[in-house]
Amino acid sequence: MKNSILIIILIGFFSFSFLAQINTSAGKGEKIKIELNGLSDEHPNKETMEWFLNNYAEEFIESNESWDVLVHQKLIQKGYEFHTKSSNISLILIFCKNQKDALLIAEANFPVVNGVQKAGVNGGVLFVVEGEDEYKVNDVLGWFAGEE
Repeated sequence: MKNSILIIILIGFFSFSFLAQINTSAGKGEKIKIELNGLSDEHPNKETMEWFLNNYAEEFIESNESWDVLVHQKLIQKGYEFHTKSSNISLILIFCKNQKDALLIAEANFPVVNGVQKAGVNGGVLFVVEGEDEYKVNDVLGWFAGEE
């Protein structure tokens, strides 16, 4: 009887250890899920932009840099800055009430710099992409524009 109890305890211990190893290794290599905190859930583009951030081929990391004051600042509901983990492409997302406001902010603050900085609009979101690799800049730009 004592041997049976000891065997059951050992089997339980090894089973628990095995499951713990599976759970800890599952977290390795996974992307951290990005949520756009501080933005109203009512913004019509919030879920789409979160999906784009979390499903791009390369992982995005949020930057905590301070923002300069922009022309038409009052039209901005919330802004975020990210960069890709490997290729170091910078992405700024600026959420506005509508597309007209996003275009106005883009025109006043983010001129196109060939191969280095480009901007686009998807609904009420202005996205600005910067980087040294023009191919990767265009790839991120197309991804957030919803182009395949």
